[in-house]
Amino acid sequence: RKRVRDPEKTLAYLRQTVVNLSRSALRRRILGLKLLSKPMPDMASAEEGAYDQLERDALIKAMRGLQRRQREVLVLRYFADMTEAQVAETLGISLGSVKAYGSRGIAALRVAMEAPA
Repeated sequence: RKRVRDPEKTLAYLRQTVVNLSRSALRRRILGLKLLSKPMPDMASAEEGAYDQLERDALIKAMRGLQRRQREVLVLRYFADMTEAQVAETLGISLGSVKAYGSRGIAALRVAMEAPA
């Protein structure tokens, strides 16, 4: 009501506001339907999604089998996307130790992931 300078035009202001909000809602709904109706070109099939989930589960299981420091270094380096220097500072270890733990951790993961389940 405070935005309307002429009190007699309050009803007209409200009507126009309702019309504008309805149009905006319809535009968003129509745009959403247009975007949903187009299949994504690189959308994975259900089989690929299931395979990806199995790979993630195997990776998590293999990560649990690593030494604590190896796991910390790999998680910070590759999942948190930190540099080797940042990992060293975060863990309070030398840069050489980060490289050694990372290298040994990756080698252990490679062996664990290639082993038959």
